Amino acid sequence: EVTEEPADDSEVGEWVTVATLTGNADQQSDTLKLTGGKFRLSYDFTDSTGAGTIVGAIYLLPEGTDIMTDGGIPEVMASKPGAGESMLRKDDGEYFLKVMAANADYTVTLEAQK
Repeated sequence: EVTEEPADDSEVGEWVTVATLTGNADQQSDTLKLTGGKFRLSYDFTDSTGAGTIVGAIYLLPEGTDIMTDGGIPEVMASKPGAGESMLRKDDGEYFLKVMAANADYTVTLEAQK
């Protein structure tokens, strides 16, 4: 785990929620028009079956991508229940958030730094 602390508060931008997905099955967001910069992807996967293992994958893909045809590399891949976050850097453009999950309930939130 990497912990970074800014030198002072002026370096910290406000985080604004862009999209949140909750559920227990595969789903994706509508089109998200993003301005380039930093994004924070927060997630929480819980075991919905009691098996102790889950499968969770979170993607932030350019609009028009068909993951079944084009493929893709997840921003986050989870095999155990838990929460966390990941920092992303994306260019201006239209994207969509996609979550694929099995044996899990989840909440996934994408925030943009303003």
